[in-house]
Amino acid sequence: MATNKDYIQSLLNFSNVYTDAILLLNQDFIVEYANEEARNLFFARKKEVIGAVFWDMLSDYLEVENFRQKYKGSKKKDRTTWEVFHKTTDKWFEINLYALEDLNYGAALRDITSNVNISQKINRKKRQYKDFVKATFDNIYEINSEGNQISMIKEEEIHFSTYISDISNMKEYFHPEDKPYVEEKIHKAILNKKPYNLEHRIIQKNGEYIWVHSRVVPIIDENGKIIKWIGAVNDITLRKEFELKLIRQEKEYLEILDSPFIGFIIIDLKKEEMHISNTWKSMLGLNDLSNKEIFSTPLNVLYWKDENQAQMNPKDILVNGKTRFGGEYKVKTVDKEDIWILAQAKLIYNEEGVPTKAYGAYIDITDRKLAEKELIESERKANELVAELRKADEGKNNFISNISHELRNPIATISGGFALIEQIESGSKVDIETREIIKRQTTQLIRLVDDLLNTTRIMKNKLELRKENIELNQIMKETLQEFKPQFDAGGIELKGEYHPDPIYIYADLVRIKQVVGNLLSNALKFTEKDGLVTLIVSRDEKNKYALIKVVDTGVGISPGALSDLFEPFVRLETSLVRNTSGLGLGLSIVKGIAKLHNGSIEAESEGEGKGTKFIVRLPI
Repeated sequence: MATNKDYIQSLLNFSNVYTDAILLLNQDFIVEYANEEARNLFFARKKEVIGAVFWDMLSDYLEVENFRQKYKGSKKKDRTTWEVFHKTTDKWFEINLYALEDLNYGAALRDITSNVNISQKINRKKRQYKDFVKATFDNIYEINSEGNQISMIKEEEIHFSTYISDISNMKEYFHPEDKPYVEEKIHKAILNKKPYNLEHRIIQKNGEYIWVHSRVVPIIDENGKIIKWIGAVNDITLRKEFELKLIRQEKEYLEILDSPFIGFIIIDLKKEEMHISNTWKSMLGLNDLSNKEIFSTPLNVLYWKDENQAQMNPKDILVNGKTRFGGEYKVKTVDKEDIWILAQAKLIYNEEGVPTKAYGAYIDITDRKLAEKELIESERKANELVAELRKADEGKNNFISNISHELRNPIATISGGFALIEQIESGSKVDIETREIIKRQTTQLIRLVDDLLNTTRIMKNKLELRKENIELNQIMKETLQEFKPQFDAGGIELKGEYHPDPIYIYADLVRIKQVVGNLLSNALKFTEKDGLVTLIVSRDEKNKYALIKVVDTGVGISPGALSDLFEPFVRLETSLVRNTSGLGLGLSIVKGIAKLHNGSIEAESEGEGKGTKFIVRLPI
């Protein structure tokens, strides 16, 4: 007996830490013990629970008399379990009543509200799923986790038992042409654990195929593992037949409207196919490509307005999301001749707002584009001519102004000198000085007239050359000596650098000296006191040219003025120049003489204040 009491005491001690409500009852179902959970559950103190009748305590939970009669009919040692709803607490409880050896009965009550709620939610979802399956017109099926075996949940329009001899192996019923596509889709879906949609054909028992649309989603457990797939399939054979008929009609329209001047295009974005009218397909060199290949391959024959942009791809039409698109494009044809087309197209969207097709037309506008190009070129040339005429007019006006000034000064001086001579004693000092002034001004006047005559002869290609073999080093030394007094008088150093070997050229001696003289005069005019001017003679062995360079440390030339430097009547305008007298013909004459000798001249300067280098090239 002590042993049983110890056992009971141990059981009582355990019940105090147990989360269920525990009651110990005698054979008359009177409570002799209740743990803390039981006292809290029945909202009573210990003394009010102990001695209470078990069935009375349950009166709020269930119809006691029915359960009392039910329990009386069971064997004493049987365990009886009830699930009851307590309205007062809005909770579900599980009640277990079982027999003990000494105290006769034990009772345990457990709150199962959360479990019941989950179970009810699951049951609701199951009922919803069953209702959905009943309501849908689709065939519902399950596929194993590997995606290769199928079992039907509901058969509606498509009775697989009718169409397929063995539905357990789903790969057997795919059309051979669709099988690679379908298997690839399924394989990707399994790898990515994502739903997939596809249209394909399945075979019937009679050997004929029907078109179906399948939508399949994965069922994934809490560990991210695919348990199975749930799919829906419906018969789309009529729709596909209509689409094929429409495609045949579209192709017929393309052939009817086909011509070298106007073409049509149909882009199927769903099938990723591009249909082009036959004549244009040949022109573009696409005869060997399928419609799918034309769609998927960027067209290396079609360019946007800017040829430097990326090549056109049919998928590009989806970028801007517009309903209509178009423009002018340059096309490379198989004969490598470029033509221009004007293209317009319209996108067709399905009910979900997804673009499915594009219909377009294009016409050859090459003649128009060539006319536009010629017009633009004509306008450009006209503008250039107008600019040149304006520039020539400005040069003419400047020339008239300059020549009037340059001629008036010496003529006025000469006229005044003669008037003075008539009034003074012949041979006097004033008479001698006046005659020297008249001589100098006459020389200046002759030089101006010579420049005008030389320029006119050069422009009319009438300047005669008396060519002979001359040695360039010697001629340059002589010319330098002739100009040295003028440079010394201006405080400018003039030095020469000559080639160690003789350089012979076939040229007009007088004109070559005139070229160098004009360049030295120019350097003298634009180089300040204490500056340096260097005359250099060398040769270009590679190109067989003799080189004459005149380098100064003078005022320099701005880069924008270099291009016009050798034009007639152009004079350098700068605040750094001491003396800008002259007609602006010197460098123009140099260029003309060099050109008559099959040579050339160029000028180099890093800018104002950085000096200038003139380089004359004459063939050896």
